[in-house]
Formats: sequence, C-alpha cells, structure tokens
Amino acid sequence: ANIANTIHEAAHMLAFNSGIQVRNRMYPLWFSEGLATCFETFTPAAPFGPSEPNPLRQPTLKKLFRGKKHIRIDELITMTQPPEDKDQRSAAYAQSWGLFHYLFNTQRKALIHYTQTLATLPPGRRSTDQLHHEFTAAFGDPAQVERAVISYHAKRK
Repeated sequence: ANIANTIHEAAHMLAFNSGIQVRNRMYPLWFSEGLATCFETFTPAAPFGPSEPNPLRQPTLKKLFRGKKHIRIDELITMTQPPEDKDQRSAAYAQSWGLFHYLFNTQRKALIHYTQTLATLPPGRRSTDQLHHEFTAAFGDPAQVERAVISYHAKRK
C-alpha cells in the first residue's frame, strides 16, 4: 500500500511539475485523481500507467457498475473535492480512474485538448455549470460517455 500511495502522490507532483496540470487552476476531481490513480501499483516492475488496468481500482469500479451504485457522471464531472463518506470516496476514486483510463485509451486527442483548455482558463474556482460545459465541449453528452465507460470496463478483465 505504501508503494501505491507514494506513486499516486508522485503522479500528482509530476503532473504539476511537468505542466500537465497548472497551479492555481481548478481541476475536477475525476481529472486530478483519475490521472494519479492511473499510476497506482503494488508492482512497479510490471507495466502500469494510463494504458494499463488498475488492479487496485478496477474491482471496485466493476462492482459499482454491476450493482448500479456508481456516482452518476453528471455529479462526478463537477465534483472538486472527495466525498466525506468513505464508500462514496472510494467510488469517486475508482470512477475517476475508470473515466480517465477510458478517455486516455479511446479519446486521447479530446483528453489532450481538454487538458490544454483547462490550462488556459483563468486561475480560481469555476461553477458546476462551467465544469459540466467544459466536459461536454470536450467529450460530448455525459450520459453517452457514461454508457461508453460502463460498456468499456464491462469488457475488460
């Protein structure tokens, strides 16, 4: 667990120090934590990263989708802080990984454009309407994205 946590936090640091994320900008939780959770691993010698499944988050994600207990995407894409409730926080992190992993592997150009757009926005907080609009402008109808994410992960081992 220490290895996975350390790599997760290092991914946050590298995202900001490499310019993937820009300081003083508000990023939705799914983006910041989705990116960092893509790098969680217990075995750093094995392949890991956004193109690989995350064995720490994938079981939770599949369970949430199967039980229809996931956070609706309209809420997830506008969330900026982790939920207080432990189960909801676990769901938010698993779904953030699932969404980022899906977008990286299926809509990479749109993800890059979204990342660049967020970096050019003025510093400070944005409303949930703005966060929703930015997501929709980049990836299309959130409900369609949600269905695609669920289908994508249902097919993965």
